Amino acid sequence: MSRRTPLRILLPAMGVLAGLLPAMAAEVYRWTDEDGRVVFSEKVPPGVQAEKISTRSAPRRPVESKPEARPAGQQPVPEAGPAVGGVERLPDDPALRAANCRQAKAVLTQLETRPRLKALDAAGEPYFITDEERAERTAAARKSVEDWCD
Repeated sequence: MSRRTPLRILLPAMGVLAGLLPAMAAEVYRWTDEDGRVVFSEKVPPGVQAEKISTRSAPRRPVESKPEARPAGQQPVPEAGPAVGGVERLPDDPALRAANCRQAKAVLTQLETRPRLKALDAAGEPYFITDEERAERTAAARKSVEDWCD
């Protein structure tokens, strides 16, 4: 008997189990309750009209990253102050610096902790950022934290 015999049995069995995973996915429904709140659940109460929601993720599509595209909710940083000795100065307003510091830290936290991030392309269509784009954005976010936070 060969040592490879268990592997010959195990690999096809794993393939069959992997093929069954989509069939075991839960069905999710969405409806609005009597208080006007949107509810998502695997079970629908009797007498409620609900919409079945797809839990399958959309296929990936390659989208070229545009430098002018910003993640949703990210506001542009106000223009820096006048250059002094060839080095641009950041605004001295403490409230603005604190708000930009909070935003820079929030962006950096998302980039470092979330497994998949979406951004908008030039046409306003969402796409998942690539690992290279994540690295660039993370470096820029770290620089923003250094610039805005004391």
